[in-house]
Amino acid sequence: MIYKNYLIEMDCLIHHGVRRQGAITLIDCLHENRIPYLIISEQSARTRTQTAQIMNERGFHGVRPANIYTSTMAAVDWVMWNHPERKKASYIGGYGLKQTLEEGGLTVSFRDSQLLFVGMNRNMTYAEYSDALQALLDGALLLSTDSRRTQAVSSRQMIGSGAVVRMLEYAADVKAEEFGRGSANIFEAALRYMRLEKEQVIFVGTDFHKDIIPAHYAGLETVFAANGANILELGMNEELHPDYIIEDLIGLTV
Repeated sequence: MIYKNYLIEMDCLIHHGVRRQGAITLIDCLHENRIPYLIISEQSARTRTQTAQIMNERGFHGVRPANIYTSTMAAVDWVMWNHPERKKASYIGGYGLKQTLEEGGLTVSFRDSQLLFVGMNRNMTYAEYSDALQALLDGALLLSTDSRRTQAVSSRQMIGSGAVVRMLEYAADVKAEEFGRGSANIFEAALRYMRLEKEQVIFVGTDFHKDIIPAHYAGLETVFAANGANILELGMNEELHPDYIIEDLIGLTV
């Protein structure tokens, strides 16, 4: 086993609601060896408490809210570090996103908002999107907590939050700050949350392009869990490749 602080992409552990091979074994092994870990997730509709509860209900042992760091938490922390004067926030998303904003010290207000957080909301109307546009035109910062262009729902591909963000960027002629999967912001925020330097952390991801390449450019040591992917087709080369390749997460426990 690699004895470093672990930063783990949620998709490595649960994919489309199903536990990955070796996921429980890895978390158990981290607990047994008292190795700190943090799971990062762009499931912005859930609070970290809800995410930890779901994981424990699906067979994981001892995952606590403190082990979870969501993209919304990263976005709120970024605001506190860079724009502490901005306290009024509106949002596109569910109750979990709203709760995270309030827990982070922001005031949720859809009037004169200084910040617009965008997650997933499948019930938005044209008028509500136009209200969000107006907030941006009035000077609110745009913060994307979920970068997925599409989202699988009941075996059907649906428009994702990332596509909504691109629409708002185009309409308002602004650029969003990104906090979704693989963003430089979420890596930086997670390290600050852990109070660690990048040299003290090893990152585990399961998508070469969404996880490993961004982590590599963030200066992190990386582990790629292939889970059946043909690594010869992923475009790895001498300059751009993970530090370690395993078939599944059990490979990290030996």
